[in-house]
Amino acid sequence: VFYEGIGGIYLNGDLAGGDFRRGNIRDNVTNGYGAIHHLAGTVDISRLSFENITLGGLSEDYPFTGGEAGIIQDIFDANSTNQKE
Repeated sequence: VFYEGIGGIYLNGDLAGGDFRRGNIRDNVTNGYGAIHHLAGTVDISRLSFENITLGGLSEDYPFTGGEAGIIQDIFDANSTNQKE
């Protein structure tokens, strides 16, 4: 399923997760969805990690949006190799 306009990375469904390493996530569209958006379900914190990720872009949206955005941001912020421009 394609969701038009939803974040650079969107997490959807129960036990959503992933290991994201060495990358840049650019959100250049101000549309209410952050660069990392949680659509629905429960994030599995044991299966979600970010390492050496840079969030940036021209969007005026907050970089983390959706139901469990706070949990996702905590995981992102816990690794000092990650950056927000």
